[in-house]
Amino acid sequence: MHRVLVVMFVAAACSSDKTAPPAASGAPSSEVPAASGPAPRPPRRTPPRGGEVPAWVPLYPGASPPGGIAKAGQGLSFVQTTSDAPDAVFAHYDKALTEAGFTVKVTRTPNVPKVPGSLQATSADPSRKLTLTVSLTGSDGTTKLLFMTEG
Repeated sequence: MHRVLVVMFVAAACSSDKTAPPAASGAPSSEVPAASGPAPRPPRRTPPRGGEVPAWVPLYPGASPPGGIAKAGQGLSFVQTTSDAPDAVFAHYDKALTEAGFTVKVTRTPNVPKVPGSLQATSADPSRKLTLTVSLTGSDGTTKLLFMTEG
C-alpha cells in the first residue's frame, strides 16, 4: 500500500493588481483564485501567554488594571498596584473571599518590611485556589498585589 502526502502552499498578494498571464489552451492552470477578505494569520509559533483573569477572582477596587498576566501551572498570575496600605488590602480580600465561600488564611511577615504578608484562599470544593502576596515597592508607598490562581 502506498501513501501519498500532498502539501499545498497558497500565497496571496495583498492589494496587487498584477495577474498571471492566462495558461495556454489545454494546459493546466496554476492560478489559484483569490480569497476574499484579509489574508489569514500565520499560526503562532509559541504558546500564547496570559489570558483573562477568572471571574471568581475579585479585583482590588481602585487598583491598577491587571498587568503581567501569564500562565502559571493550572492557572495564571498577574499583578495589580494600589496606594492603599497592605492592611486595607488584606481586610478587603479576607472579607470578599470569605463571603464568596472560600477558606482564607492570612500570613503576616512583620520581620520582612517590604513583604508584609500573603493570603491563601481555597474554595469549598478545593478546585479553585488563590494566593495573594502583598509587597511594598519603592519609596512612594505603592502596594503591589501578586496574584496566583489555580482552577
